[in-house]
Amino acid sequence: MSTEDRTAGAAPAAPVARSLGLSKCHISPRELFLTPLHAWAHSPRAEELNQKCHGEYLDARAARDKKRRVRLYYEGTLIRIDGIPGWEEYERETKSKRGAVSGFSGKSRSRMLALVSSLNRQILPIFVTLTYDDEWDNDPLAWKSDLDTFGKWLLRAYPQSCFIWKLEPQKRGAPHFHLLVYGIPFLPWQAVAVRWVEIVNQCRLPKNFPVEKGRLGAAAYRRWIVNNVENYDVMNHLLAGVRVEAIRSRNGVMCYCSKNYMGKECELPAGWERVGRFWGVIGRKNLPRSKVEEIELDRVAFSKVRRVARRWFAAKGMRRRSGHALTLYTSAHWQWVRVLELAETGTTVARDWIASPP
Repeated sequence: MSTEDRTAGAAPAAPVARSLGLSKCHISPRELFLTPLHAWAHSPRAEELNQKCHGEYLDARAARDKKRRVRLYYEGTLIRIDGIPGWEEYERETKSKRGAVSGFSGKSRSRMLALVSSLNRQILPIFVTLTYDDEWDNDPLAWKSDLDTFGKWLLRAYPQSCFIWKLEPQKRGAPHFHLLVYGIPFLPWQAVAVRWVEIVNQCRLPKNFPVEKGRLGAAAYRRWIVNNVENYDVMNHLLAGVRVEAIRSRNGVMCYCSKNYMGKECELPAGWERVGRFWGVIGRKNLPRSKVEEIELDRVAFSKVRRVARRWFAAKGMRRRSGHALTLYTSAHWQWVRVLELAETGTTVARDWIASPP
């Protein structure tokens, strides 16, 4: 038998086992790595955490490089510069839920001021004060119900009207409301007084009251009260329960919204722990909103604008809250437009819509 025949009929040779000379499976981790930390750093768990953190780093870097949106209310006095895209969702997840309203906080005042600043500065409101008589209901729901009834009457009488209201306690403990009424060129204070007294006292009064302006109108109104009202308390409330004043300038509007009037913080008397909201809007759809121009800034331009804003806050003696977003209240907003353009393009060449400001 030849050698080839023996080879063809023989069984296949067993595979040669791989040499274990290069393998480290027989070496314990204590001998392979210098320290336990070094051993954990090469474990599958550490590799998984490393990949996760690296992915989060890439996401954060991509978010950092995204452009920031700037909203310019160029008919008002408000400039909003958003922070990192996606930061709002993170804040909604991390911040705690809002509980019961216990007072007029600084954040609440900031929201009210931002709303007023976003309105058209060319349209001036009417300042109205509604006050209760010597006796009033201690239930806060009754106060809000009276205000809601007054708002419904105003919307029926003036369909294009709206107002921002603010609740405050007087020194004697009585509640009274401050209103900024928009959409009405002229509001007779006699009509407001009569309707407010009817709502509070739940009575009906004659509608033939005079609405003339000036001292002659006030004298005629007093004669009408004497001739048509018999209740002494109602007479006093008709004379002292309402104040209507025309605001003459935009600075007057911001003055009323500042800490001197609507925005002031005061010590709440007993029984005001569960009052609810201290300000709001009735007829929101009729608010004279300012037109908004949106600009996008990259990270470098946003850093330049934030640096200028930080110095501006310091010059005004104000402290800016932490965070990436910026909110500016200024009447010289066209100067901030130049700052935005300088940070974005390096020049102060005006845009087309800036060349002819409203």
